[in-house]
Amino acid sequence: MTAILALSLVVSLTATDPSLVLAEAIRDEQHSRAFYGAAILAFGDKPPFGNIVHAENHHVRLLEGQFNRLGLPVPPDPYARTKDESARAWQARLKVPTDYKSALEAARKGEEDNVRLLDRLILRTDDREVVAVLEKLRDDSRDRHLPAFTRAANGQGHGPGSGRRPGRGPGG
Repeated sequence: MTAILALSLVVSLTATDPSLVLAEAIRDEQHSRAFYGAAILAFGDKPPFGNIVHAENHHVRLLEGQFNRLGLPVPPDPYARTKDESARAWQARLKVPTDYKSALEAARKGEEDNVRLLDRLILRTDDREVVAVLEKLRDDSRDRHLPAFTRAANGQGHGPGSGRRPGRGPGG
């Protein structure tokens, strides 16, 4: 009986209310979406920022769906540009670097941090639907966003092709 009580205590101390997990996850996704949007204003709508900002918007919508499923209010986006905020002020508030390469590097580091955060959040809830969404977000960050920003920061373009131009490789 004591072992069962001890196990129950461990489970209750390690599992976190899904609303807290979701709040932390959506705040991070909102920040990424805003940072990439502000970078687009600074440097133009080019890869990978132009592509990944759409994915971040989708991630926010997935998390909003979980808030709705659980009957919880969706937290406001503290990183959204306010109606009276200039582009330059928004970029400064989000700490978007003034040069493209540094912005790519900041985005790459942000995706690394996002993967670590999502790994931790996955372990903090036992809600299967929340876990599934967090795993999808983590996998997208790890397998798509991080490599795209890494390639771009290293001057290697944006992957195997965007479908907009003929390839440059053999046979193309």
